Amino acid sequence: MNRKLLTVAIAGALAAPMAAQAVNFKISGHINRMVRYADDGAASDIQSLDNGASRSRMRVKGSADLGNGMKAGLYSEFALVRQRGSSSAIKTNGTGGPIDIRHSAVWFSGNWGKLTLGHTSTAADCADCAAFNTTWMANEATSPTDWLFGVGLREDNNNNPVAGKNIGSAWSTIDGTRDAEIRYDTPAFGPAAVAVDIGNNQKWAAGLKASGAAGGGKYAFRFGYDARDNASGFSQYIGSAAYQFSQGTSIQGGYAVRDFVTAGRSNAKQWWVMLAHNWGNNGVSVSYAQSNDLLADWADSDSIGVGYNRAFPKAGVDVYAGFQHITFDVNAAAGAGLGLTGTNGIQDVNAAIVGSRVKFN
Repeated sequence: MNRKLLTVAIAGALAAPMAAQAVNFKISGHINRMVRYADDGAASDIQSLDNGASRSRMRVKGSADLGNGMKAGLYSEFALVRQRGSSSAIKTNGTGGPIDIRHSAVWFSGNWGKLTLGHTSTAADCADCAAFNTTWMANEATSPTDWLFGVGLREDNNNNPVAGKNIGSAWSTIDGTRDAEIRYDTPAFGPAAVAVDIGNNQKWAAGLKASGAAGGGKYAFRFGYDARDNASGFSQYIGSAAYQFSQGTSIQGGYAVRDFVTAGRSNAKQWWVMLAHNWGNNGVSVSYAQSNDLLADWADSDSIGVGYNRAFPKAGVDVYAGFQHITFDVNAAAGAGLGLTGTNGIQDVNAAIVGSRVKFN
Protein backbone atom coordinates (compact mmCIF):
# COMPACT_ATOMS: atom_id res chain seq x y z
CA MET A 1 0.00 0.00 0.00
CA ASN A 2 1.18 3.53 -0.69
CA ARG A 3 2.89 4.84 2.44
CA LYS A 4 1.02 8.16 2.23
CA LEU A 5 -2.34 6.43 1.94
CA LEU A 6 -1.45 4.14 4.86
CA THR A 7 -0.60 7.17 7.01
CA VAL A 8 -3.92 8.84 6.15
CA ALA A 9 -5.83 5.61 6.91
CA ILE A 10 -4.18 5.20 10.31
CA ALA A 11 -4.78 8.85 11.20
CA GLY A 12 -8.43 8.52 10.22
CA ALA A 13 -8.85 5.37 12.27
CA LEU A 14 -7.39 7.06 15.33
CA ALA A 15 -9.43 10.25 14.89
CA ALA A 16 -12.81 8.59 14.44
CA PRO A 17 -13.27 7.21 17.99
CA MET A 18 -11.84 10.43 19.46
CA ALA A 19 -14.53 12.46 17.71
CA ALA A 20 -17.23 10.04 18.80
CA GLN A 21 -16.18 10.42 22.43
CA ALA A 22 -16.12 14.22 22.44
CA VAL A 23 -18.47 16.12 24.72
CA ASN A 24 -21.78 16.95 23.06
CA PHE A 25 -22.48 20.65 23.35
CA LYS A 26 -25.09 23.24 22.48
CA ILE A 27 -24.81 26.96 21.81
CA SER A 28 -27.65 29.20 22.98
CA GLY A 29 -28.33 32.66 24.36
CA HIS A 30 -30.45 35.75 23.89
CA ILE A 31 -30.46 39.42 22.97
CA ASN A 32 -32.34 41.67 25.41
CA ARG A 33 -32.84 45.32 24.51
CA MET A 34 -35.00 48.00 26.12
CA VAL A 35 -35.98 51.64 25.66
CA ARG A 36 -35.66 53.47 28.98
CA TYR A 37 -37.07 56.79 30.09
CA ALA A 38 -35.54 58.03 33.35
CA ASP A 39 -35.95 61.24 35.36
CA ASP A 40 -33.55 61.94 38.24
CA GLY A 41 -35.44 65.07 39.39
CA ALA A 42 -33.20 67.47 37.48
CA ALA A 43 -32.89 65.92 34.03
CA SER A 44 -34.52 63.23 31.93
CA ASP A 45 -33.57 61.19 28.89
CA ILE A 46 -34.74 58.40 26.59
CA GLN A 47 -32.16 55.74 25.77
CA SER A 48 -31.81 52.43 23.93
CA LEU A 49 -29.93 50.04 26.27
CA ASP A 50 -29.23 46.44 27.16
CA ASN A 51 -31.40 45.30 30.08
CA GLY A 52 -29.26 44.66 33.17
CA ALA A 53 -31.91 42.32 34.61
CA SER A 54 -31.05 39.74 31.94
CA ARG A 55 -28.12 40.99 29.88
CA SER A 56 -27.68 39.84 26.29
CA ARG A 57 -25.48 36.74 26.33
CA MET A 58 -24.17 33.63 24.59
CA ARG A 59 -23.56 30.29 26.31
CA VAL A 60 -22.06 26.90 25.57
CA LYS A 61 -23.22 23.85 27.55
CA GLY A 62 -22.02 20.30 27.07
CA SER A 63 -21.89 16.92 28.79
CA ALA A 64 -20.58 13.41 28.31
CA ASP A 65 -21.40 10.05 29.92
CA LEU A 66 -18.46 8.61 31.89
CA GLY A 67 -20.23 5.37 32.74
CA ASN A 68 -21.40 3.94 36.06
CA GLY A 69 -23.89 6.79 36.43
CA MET A 70 -21.16 9.45 36.18
CA LYS A 71 -21.21 12.45 33.85
CA ALA A 72 -18.83 15.29 33.06
CA GLY A 73 -19.67 18.63 31.50
CA LEU A 74 -18.80 22.21 30.80
CA TYR A 75 -20.58 25.54 31.09
CA SER A 76 -19.32 28.75 29.51
CA GLU A 77 -21.31 31.98 29.22
CA PHE A 78 -20.39 35.57 28.44
CA ALA A 79 -22.40 38.78 28.22
CA LEU A 80 -22.76 40.62 24.91
CA VAL A 81 -23.17 44.22 26.01
CA ARG A 82 -22.73 47.54 24.25
CA GLN A 83 -24.93 50.01 26.12
CA ARG A 84 -25.85 48.43 29.45
CA GLY A 85 -28.62 49.91 31.57
CA SER A 86 -26.64 49.49 34.76
CA SER A 87 -23.75 51.67 33.59
CA SER A 88 -25.42 54.31 31.47
CA ALA A 89 -26.35 57.49 33.35
CA ILE A 90 -28.81 60.14 32.23
CA LYS A 91 -27.40 62.35 29.47
CA THR A 92 -24.58 59.89 28.69
CA ASN A 93 -24.15 56.86 26.47
CA GLY A 94 -21.78 54.56 28.35
CA THR A 95 -20.46 51.49 26.57
CA GLY A 96 -20.93 49.27 29.61
CA GLY A 97 -17.41 47.90 29.40
CA PRO A 98 -15.97 44.91 27.51
CA ILE A 99 -17.40 41.41 27.18
CA ASP A 100 -18.10 40.01 30.65
CA ILE A 101 -17.36 36.35 31.41
CA ARG A 102 -20.30 35.11 33.48
CA HIS A 103 -19.52 31.39 33.68
CA SER A 104 -16.49 29.29 32.80
CA ALA A 105 -16.54 25.95 34.59
CA VAL A 106 -16.34 22.17 34.33
CA TRP A 107 -18.42 19.75 36.43
CA PHE A 108 -18.73 16.09 37.39
CA SER A 109 -21.92 14.46 38.67
CA GLY A 110 -23.22 11.15 39.93
CA ASN A 111 -25.54 9.71 42.55
CA TRP A 112 -23.25 11.38 45.12
CA GLY A 113 -24.10 14.91 43.86
CA LYS A 114 -22.30 17.40 41.65
CA LEU A 115 -18.82 18.94 41.86
CA THR A 116 -18.11 22.16 39.93
CA LEU A 117 -14.69 23.75 39.33
CA GLY A 118 -14.34 27.22 37.82
CA HIS A 119 -16.00 30.62 37.66
CA THR A 120 -19.76 30.25 38.22
CA SER A 121 -22.59 30.95 40.66
CA THR A 122 -21.69 30.58 44.32
CA ALA A 123 -23.85 28.48 46.63
CA ALA A 124 -25.55 31.66 47.89
CA ASP A 125 -26.21 33.15 44.45
CA CYS A 126 -29.91 33.74 43.77
CA ALA A 127 -30.88 33.12 47.39
CA ASP A 128 -33.29 36.00 46.76
CA CYS A 129 -34.86 34.30 43.72
CA ALA A 130 -37.77 32.33 45.24
CA ALA A 131 -40.61 33.49 42.98
CA PHE A 132 -43.29 32.45 40.51
CA ASN A 133 -43.82 35.76 38.72
CA THR A 134 -42.80 36.13 35.07
CA THR A 135 -42.26 39.91 35.13
CA TRP A 136 -38.78 39.96 36.68
CA MET A 137 -37.13 41.62 33.66
CA ALA A 138 -39.37 44.66 34.20
CA ASN A 139 -40.10 44.47 37.93
CA GLU A 140 -37.69 42.45 40.04
CA ALA A 141 -38.51 43.21 43.67
CA THR A 142 -35.25 41.67 44.93
CA SER A 143 -33.28 44.19 42.88
CA PRO A 144 -35.69 46.89 41.72
CA THR A 145 -33.00 48.83 39.90
CA ASP A 146 -31.31 46.23 37.70
CA TRP A 147 -32.03 48.47 34.75
CA LEU A 148 -31.47 51.74 36.69
CA PHE A 149 -28.09 51.35 38.43
CA GLY A 150 -26.28 54.08 36.47
CA VAL A 151 -28.83 56.86 37.05
CA GLY A 152 -27.07 59.44 39.22
CA LEU A 153 -28.48 60.94 42.41
CA ARG A 154 -29.30 64.66 42.77
CA GLU A 155 -29.57 66.90 45.81
CA ASP A 156 -33.13 68.03 46.36
CA ASN A 157 -32.29 71.68 47.04
CA ASN A 158 -29.82 72.56 44.27
CA ASN A 159 -29.94 69.71 41.72
CA ASN A 160 -26.19 69.10 42.10
CA PRO A 161 -25.04 65.50 41.53
CA VAL A 162 -24.24 63.52 44.67
CA ALA A 163 -20.55 62.84 44.08
CA GLY A 164 -19.77 59.25 43.16
CA LYS A 165 -23.26 57.97 44.00
CA ASN A 166 -26.02 56.56 41.85
CA ILE A 167 -29.02 54.25 42.16
CA GLY A 168 -26.68 51.27 42.46
CA SER A 169 -25.09 52.80 45.56
CA ALA A 170 -28.42 52.53 47.38
CA TRP A 171 -29.72 49.37 45.71
CA SER A 172 -26.80 47.05 45.01
CA THR A 173 -28.42 43.67 45.58
CA ILE A 174 -27.56 41.89 48.82
CA ASP A 175 -27.16 38.44 47.32
CA GLY A 176 -24.57 35.87 46.32
CA THR A 177 -22.49 36.31 43.20
CA ARG A 178 -20.47 34.50 40.51
CA ASP A 179 -16.84 33.80 41.36
CA ALA A 180 -13.88 31.42 40.99
CA GLU A 181 -14.66 28.52 43.30
CA ILE A 182 -14.92 24.85 44.13
CA ARG A 183 -18.61 24.03 44.61
CA TYR A 184 -20.44 20.92 45.76
CA ASP A 185 -24.21 20.33 45.36
CA THR A 186 -25.82 17.49 47.27
CA PRO A 187 -28.42 15.16 45.76
CA ALA A 188 -31.98 16.19 46.52
CA PHE A 189 -33.33 15.29 49.97
CA GLY A 190 -37.01 15.10 49.14
CA PRO A 191 -37.95 18.65 48.10
CA ALA A 192 -34.66 20.20 49.29
CA ALA A 193 -31.01 20.41 48.22
CA VAL A 194 -27.90 22.01 49.73
CA ALA A 195 -24.82 23.57 48.12
CA VAL A 196 -21.49 24.75 49.56
CA ASP A 197 -18.43 26.35 47.99
CA ILE A 198 -15.02 27.79 48.78
CA GLY A 199 -13.40 30.53 46.71
CA ASN A 200 -10.24 32.57 46.44
CA ASN A 201 -9.23 35.01 49.17
CA GLN A 202 -10.96 33.10 51.99
CA LYS A 203 -14.46 33.32 50.52
CA TRP A 204 -17.06 30.65 51.15
CA ALA A 205 -20.83 30.29 50.88
CA ALA A 206 -23.67 27.89 51.62
CA GLY A 207 -27.17 27.67 50.24
CA LEU A 208 -30.41 25.78 50.71
CA LYS A 209 -33.34 25.60 48.31
CA ALA A 210 -36.64 23.73 48.46
CA SER A 211 -39.79 23.62 46.35
CA GLY A 212 -42.89 21.52 46.05
CA ALA A 213 -46.69 21.38 46.15
CA ALA A 214 -48.84 22.35 49.13
CA GLY A 215 -52.46 23.34 49.72
CA GLY A 216 -53.42 23.05 46.07
CA GLY A 217 -50.63 25.44 45.02
CA LYS A 218 -46.84 25.36 45.02
CA TYR A 219 -44.10 26.86 47.17
CA ALA A 220 -40.43 27.82 46.85
CA PHE A 221 -37.87 28.68 49.54
CA ARG A 222 -34.21 29.76 49.39
CA PHE A 223 -31.61 30.72 51.94
CA GLY A 224 -27.94 31.61 51.55
CA TYR A 225 -24.95 32.71 53.62
CA ASP A 226 -22.12 34.47 51.82
CA ALA A 227 -18.82 35.09 53.70
CA ARG A 228 -16.54 37.64 52.03
CA ASP A 229 -14.96 39.44 55.00
CA ASN A 230 -11.39 39.23 53.73
CA ALA A 231 -12.17 39.73 50.04
CA SER A 232 -14.93 42.37 50.09
CA GLY A 233 -15.19 43.63 53.66
CA PHE A 234 -18.54 42.06 54.52
CA SER A 235 -20.54 38.88 54.99
CA GLN A 236 -24.26 38.55 54.30
CA TYR A 237 -27.25 36.28 54.63
CA ILE A 238 -30.29 36.19 52.36
CA GLY A 239 -33.66 34.45 52.50
CA SER A 240 -36.70 34.43 50.21
CA ALA A 241 -39.97 32.52 49.93
CA ALA A 242 -42.90 32.40 47.52
CA TYR A 243 -46.27 30.70 47.18
CA GLN A 244 -48.44 30.46 44.06
CA PHE A 245 -52.14 29.64 44.32
CA SER A 246 -53.76 27.32 41.81
CA GLN A 247 -55.41 30.18 39.88
CA GLY A 248 -52.04 31.83 39.12
CA THR A 249 -51.79 34.48 41.85
CA SER A 250 -48.55 34.45 43.84
CA ILE A 251 -46.94 36.31 46.69
CA GLN A 252 -43.22 36.47 47.36
CA GLY A 253 -40.95 38.21 49.82
CA GLY A 254 -37.48 38.22 51.25
CA TYR A 255 -35.02 39.73 53.70
CA ALA A 256 -31.25 40.22 53.45
CA VAL A 257 -28.53 41.66 55.71
CA ARG A 258 -24.97 42.75 54.86
CA ASP A 259 -22.64 42.79 57.88
CA PHE A 260 -19.71 45.14 57.24
CA VAL A 261 -16.25 44.52 58.72
CA THR A 262 -15.65 48.27 59.15
CA ALA A 263 -15.92 49.21 62.83
CA GLY A 264 -18.98 51.32 63.60
CA ARG A 265 -20.55 50.74 60.18
CA SER A 266 -24.24 49.84 60.46
CA ASN A 267 -25.46 46.63 58.87
CA ALA A 268 -27.23 47.21 55.56
CA LYS A 269 -30.67 45.60 55.25
CA GLN A 270 -33.09 45.01 52.40
CA TRP A 271 -36.59 43.55 52.36
CA TRP A 272 -39.23 43.21 49.67
CA VAL A 273 -42.72 41.92 48.90
CA MET A 274 -44.41 41.31 45.56
CA LEU A 275 -47.91 40.35 44.46
CA ALA A 276 -48.08 38.80 40.99
CA HIS A 277 -50.57 37.04 38.75
CA ASN A 278 -49.96 34.82 35.72
CA TRP A 279 -52.60 33.85 33.18
CA GLY A 280 -51.75 32.03 29.99
CA ASN A 281 -48.55 33.57 28.67
CA ASN A 282 -49.14 36.87 30.48
CA GLY A 283 -47.90 38.10 33.84
CA VAL A 284 -48.36 41.26 35.93
CA SER A 285 -46.88 42.30 39.27
CA VAL A 286 -46.67 45.10 41.82
CA SER A 287 -43.86 45.32 44.37
CA TYR A 288 -42.59 47.31 47.33
CA ALA A 289 -38.97 47.17 48.55
CA GLN A 290 -36.78 49.01 51.04
CA SER A 291 -33.00 49.33 51.31
CA ASN A 292 -31.54 50.64 54.60
CA ASP A 293 -28.00 51.90 55.34
CA LEU A 294 -26.42 50.65 52.11
CA LEU A 295 -25.88 54.10 50.59
CA ALA A 296 -24.57 55.33 53.96
CA ASP A 297 -25.45 54.93 57.62
CA TRP A 298 -28.92 56.36 58.33
CA ALA A 299 -29.74 56.62 54.62
CA ASP A 300 -32.76 54.66 53.40
CA SER A 301 -34.47 54.17 50.04
CA ASP A 302 -37.91 52.89 49.04
CA SER A 303 -39.02 51.48 45.71
CA ILE A 304 -42.48 50.89 44.23
CA GLY A 305 -42.61 48.94 40.97
CA VAL A 306 -45.10 47.52 38.49
CA GLY A 307 -44.37 45.18 35.61
CA TYR A 308 -45.94 43.25 32.72
CA ASN A 309 -44.56 40.43 30.57
CA ARG A 310 -46.00 38.68 27.50
CA ALA A 311 -44.25 35.47 26.48
CA PHE A 312 -44.29 33.80 23.07
CA PRO A 313 -42.85 30.39 24.09
CA LYS A 314 -42.67 28.78 20.65
CA ALA A 315 -40.72 31.73 19.27
CA GLY A 316 -38.58 32.20 22.39
CA VAL A 317 -39.63 35.84 22.67
CA ASP A 318 -40.67 37.99 25.66
CA VAL A 319 -42.11 41.51 25.46
CA TYR A 320 -42.22 43.50 28.71
CA ALA A 321 -42.89 46.90 30.26
CA GLY A 322 -42.22 48.29 33.73
CA PHE A 323 -42.16 51.38 35.94
CA GLN A 324 -40.19 52.25 39.10
CA HIS A 325 -40.61 55.09 41.60
CA ILE A 326 -37.70 55.44 44.05
CA THR A 327 -37.51 57.77 47.04
CA PHE A 328 -34.71 58.54 49.53
CA ASP A 329 -34.70 59.33 53.23
CA VAL A 330 -31.34 60.83 54.27
CA ASN A 331 -30.82 62.46 57.66
CA ALA A 332 -28.30 65.19 58.46
CA ALA A 333 -25.51 62.81 59.56
CA ALA A 334 -25.77 60.71 56.41
CA GLY A 335 -26.05 63.83 54.26
CA ALA A 336 -22.85 65.23 55.71
CA GLY A 337 -21.07 61.94 55.04
CA LEU A 338 -22.26 62.02 51.44
CA GLY A 339 -21.09 65.62 51.02
CA LEU A 340 -24.61 67.05 50.66
CA THR A 341 -25.45 70.64 51.48
CA GLY A 342 -28.61 72.53 52.41
CA THR A 343 -31.53 70.29 53.24
CA ASN A 344 -29.43 67.13 52.87
CA GLY A 345 -32.09 65.47 50.73
CA ILE A 346 -31.97 63.46 47.50
CA GLN A 347 -34.54 63.83 44.76
CA ASP A 348 -36.91 61.04 43.73
CA VAL A 349 -36.15 58.98 40.65
CA ASN A 350 -38.81 57.80 38.19
CA ALA A 351 -38.23 55.47 35.27
CA ALA A 352 -40.16 53.41 32.73
CA ILE A 353 -39.05 50.79 30.22
CA VAL A 354 -40.38 48.75 27.32
CA GLY A 355 -38.27 45.99 25.83
CA SER A 356 -37.96 42.54 24.37
CA ARG A 357 -35.77 39.48 24.89
CA VAL A 358 -35.28 37.16 21.90
CA LYS A 359 -33.66 33.75 22.51
CA PHE A 360 -31.61 31.65 20.10
CA ASN A 361 -30.34 28.05 20.22
